[in-house]
Amino acid sequence: LMEKYDLSARVTAFEDQFAYNVDERLVPLNVGTKAVECYAASVEDIVASKLYSNRPTDAADVHRPEVLAALNWDRLAEVVADMEGSKLIGRRHRQFLDNYDSYRKECEPCDA
Repeated sequence: LMEKYDLSARVTAFEDQFAYNVDERLVPLNVGTKAVECYAASVEDIVASKLYSNRPTDAADVHRPEVLAALNWDRLAEVVADMEGSKLIGRRHRQFLDNYDSYRKECEPCDA
């Protein structure tokens, strides 16, 4: 299966799009299983990864009203700082920081 679909190589494409310590912010999912606990990345980790991707569809996703309403801006700032430890390519990380600064200026509430 791994060879047929090249799963390993596809996962490495996202290696630096999540902070190295994303597992510290996992959110439990209530999916009703009895034997398995399921978790997802936090909203802040997902927003950071989408800002890192630099794709128009991801930029549109992070501007959705329900995402902005669920976002903890202080926690997002912590995730952005943690992304420093995950960077593989300096140029991509600088683009991510530029995307984050623009996003914050455009969307962060004044009282955050």
